[in-house]
Amino acid sequence: MESVLFSPEKLVEILDHKNIAIIDCRYKLSDEKAGIQEYKDGHIPGAFYAHMKNDLSSPITPSSGRHPLPDFEIFCQKLSEWNITPETHVIVYDQENGSMAASRLWWLLKYVSHNSVAMLDGGYAKWVKMGFPVSTLVPSQNKLSYIPYPCMFQENMLVSTQFVLSSLHDKNYILIDARARDRFHGENETIDPVAGHIPGAVNRFHGISLTIDNNYREADDLKKELSDLISGHSIENTIIYCGSGVTACNLIFAFAFSGTGIPKLYAGSWSEWIRDSTRPIAR
Repeated sequence: MESVLFSPEKLVEILDHKNIAIIDCRYKLSDEKAGIQEYKDGHIPGAFYAHMKNDLSSPITPSSGRHPLPDFEIFCQKLSEWNITPETHVIVYDQENGSMAASRLWWLLKYVSHNSVAMLDGGYAKWVKMGFPVSTLVPSQNKLSYIPYPCMFQENMLVSTQFVLSSLHDKNYILIDARARDRFHGENETIDPVAGHIPGAVNRFHGISLTIDNNYREADDLKKELSDLISGHSIENTIIYCGSGVTACNLIFAFAFSGTGIPKLYAGSWSEWIRDSTRPIAR
C-alpha cells in the first residue's frame, strides 16, 4: 500500500486476499460497549475488532494519562491473533474519517515497525453507504497465534513527560495541542480536572483536517498548512499531544497523509501532564 489512506473501492476488490488484515476500531467514549456491539451487528467481512480501552490502551495508573499506551507484550500477541505478520497489509477503520481509535491503531502499528498499514477512507459509514458487503461472522484466529508479532519499536516516534518538560524552553522544538480551541484556552474543559494547556504550545484542532463533508482535505492543501504551522521546525522536532494521546494520532495521521512526515507523539498528553501539580500550565 503506497498511501496511508485506502479507498473502499480498492478494499472490496481484495477482500479475499490472504495477505490482508482488516481491523474494526469503532468506539465511543460515552459508551465503551457500543463499538463491540456495532461490530457484532455488522462489520466488513473478515474484520477483527480492536477495543480502544482493552486492546489499544493499558490500565490507568496514578501517574498516567487517561489512555496509556498498551502493554506491548500483550499488544504484539494481539497482532498475531489478528492474523498480522510483518508481510500483512493492514487496513484499519472507524465509523468515519476523523474518528479516534483507528488512528491510534495506525500509529501503534507504525511504532512497532509495521509500515504497510492504511486507514479506510470514509470508514464503515462510507462502506455501508456504497452498498458493499457486511458480515456478522467473527473470523478465526491464526493457528500460529501463540507466536507474538516481532515488534521492533521506533522509539524516535515517542516522547515522555520528562522530555516535554525539559524542552519547554528549547526553541528547536514545537509543541502542538490537537484539542479543540476552547479546551486549549481552558475555557470549556469537560473531561479533565484541570483546564489549560502546556506552556509554549500552539493549537491546531485535529478535526480541521477534514472538509465539511467529512473527507480528508487535499494532501497539498494540508501540506502547505501544516508546513506553515511548524514554521521552519523539522518534523523530527515537532511534538503532538491532546487530552489523552489518542486524537493526537489523528493529527499525526494528517501530517503523514499530506506527505509532511510523522511528528513525535507525547502519548501521556494533557491528562498525564496535570497529574503533577508542579508542572506549569497556561491558559
